[in-house]
Amino acid sequence: KFQEGMYKRPSQATFTDKEMRKISYHLRNNYLRRSKNYISPRSARGAENCYCAFFMLAATGLRTAELYNLTFADVEEEEYEYEDSKGVVARRKVYVIRVEERKAKRKKFMYRYVIANPRFGHYIKRAYENNAPHNKPSDYILNTYGKKIPTLYKPFKNILEALDLRYDKTGKY
Repeated sequence: KFQEGMYKRPSQATFTDKEMRKISYHLRNNYLRRSKNYISPRSARGAENCYCAFFMLAATGLRTAELYNLTFADVEEEEYEYEDSKGVVARRKVYVIRVEERKAKRKKFMYRYVIANPRFGHYIKRAYENNAPHNKPSDYILNTYGKKIPTLYKPFKNILEALDLRYDKTGKY
């Protein structure tokens, strides 16, 4: 039985479909366009990384630190074969992401694998092109001139504040 004040929202921030569309629209039509027209190439690269990061996180459910630690070698494209509802064998491209375990409880496994849909590949390719020439297999997917991006907290916070989505209905974030 719940008492008032006992309910806690999930530890991960979750967005409704409507909120996701709002964020997506803002990233595509305001954030990226403005950054490419009015700021330095370095900042534009950062904006592109932020854009890719948001959609990679949404497509996979990875934690932000896990995404920051991914290298191009950690992502493999594979073809998945399955039987659809009509019994027809179909093929689909998926991305297998090898994520290093950081928590002590799970450290004995070293890695876990996350399956991402084909759309994830679009953002990997975009990050690959954006970060050239720092896009060798050993390079971080999200990098600034070869150095790992430490955090995207501030740009994400600014985007959510601009869209009035930073806080939930109870005033928490």
